[in-house]
Amino acid sequence: VGLHTHGADLMWCSSEDPTISVVLNDTKPQNNNGSPGQVNGYYFTELANGNMAVSWAAAVVKEIAPGQTDGIQDVYARVFNPKTGAFITDEIKLTNSLTTEYVEGIHPSGNSGFVVNVSDNSGHESSVDVNLPSTAPITTGDLSQGFKVTDFAVQDEHGNWVNTIESVVFSS
Repeated sequence: VGLHTHGADLMWCSSEDPTISVVLNDTKPQNNNGSPGQVNGYYFTELANGNMAVSWAAAVVKEIAPGQTDGIQDVYARVFNPKTGAFITDEIKLTNSLTTEYVEGIHPSGNSGFVVNVSDNSGHESSVDVNLPSTAPITTGDLSQGFKVTDFAVQDEHGNWVNTIESVVFSS
């Protein structure tokens, strides 16, 4: 019941209806050698419109230099309807780094959005603000109205906040 990991999957099971169970992560975590890994930490929050936003960290093997690979952890998110298990968004890849990223927390923002706090293995912290259309009904399972990530920033090695992505709009 609730959120839990099962092998490489992050799962949610309804406490109200045990027949409703969903696997939230499409990207399957990998160890450095490419073998199946596991989700490494997750947070969730209820949004003002009743949907649930979940964020998690998972490593996949990436090429970090020509001919050199490593398991690098990125942060992902997804919004779903806890009453039906229907996905409101696809899996959202919030980071795409060559250093490991960690999810530090998630909290609601506005009627249907959320903010995910992220850090990396160098101690740099950032936040990703995901704004979903406030008109997105709790009963829909598609992304027909899209969503937008704005004001993504990271701290550089001098402690200065640097906007690396000014605005990204995803739509179906």
